[in-house]
Amino acid sequence: MNYMRITFLFFCYFWLSTVGFSQDRTLSDIRAELPSLFGEIKSLELQLKTSKVENLIIKGEHLDRIKSIEKELINIISQVENLQYRIERIVREGTNHIADIRFRLCDIELDCNIENFSLGNMLGKPPVRLKEIPGNSEMFIGLTALERNELYLIETSLRAGNPTGVMARLEVFLDAYPIGTIRTELMFLLGKTLMVEKQWSKAAKVYLDIYSSFPKVPRSGEALYYLSVSFAESNQFERACLMLTELRVEHPRSNFVNDASQKAMELNCQ
Repeated sequence: MNYMRITFLFFCYFWLSTVGFSQDRTLSDIRAELPSLFGEIKSLELQLKTSKVENLIIKGEHLDRIKSIEKELINIISQVENLQYRIERIVREGTNHIADIRFRLCDIELDCNIENFSLGNMLGKPPVRLKEIPGNSEMFIGLTALERNELYLIETSLRAGNPTGVMARLEVFLDAYPIGTIRTELMFLLGKTLMVEKQWSKAAKVYLDIYSSFPKVPRSGEALYYLSVSFAESNQFERACLMLTELRVEHPRSNFVNDASQKAMELNCQ
């Protein structure tokens, strides 16, 4: 019986490793079956370790082989999860491009009214949510009323997803305030600007600079969260998961802990 189960499991492993997805099987079907197969391998490993059947010889290489299969299966599960995430992302972005083309075509057609387009035409990926956090009155110390109003307008533009002209305005502030609390706030605004512009590598660098320079400030958790988002959007999933773990362990009281847990599930962080 054990021999038959071993043969069956080895066949399943071989099938998963070498056979492409058939047309009548979805990625979700494959994903749903992988944990069951993983459980079978763990069960078989336990039986081999505890079996008292006479004349059953269990050599070390057999257990080593099972552990190797187990490791490869975990890797396959992770790859399937990442593949599904990337496929969904491609579909969303592709749909956004199609919707954008429809709007542009409608704009040049005489009988087309853009107002008749519903939100359902924009089925692609929503913009990254720039979560609002409680304001920090101390950041405005030393700023003129005009400067405070300028920062308010910058934040409003970013939340509306409009980064036009924001970068140039921020550079003026960054040159004027090279140190201090206001510098940290300006760096966060810079990171959010780069995210809205989808410059993920540059955004990741900014948030990494914030966290490495100010690891104990109240908004460290926010920096780690947006760093993980930037990594994920750059397809650096392992780094993204590492940052999410760091956030939940080092900053358990952060306003972004729940967001981090949700993002970790989305990325299938182990």
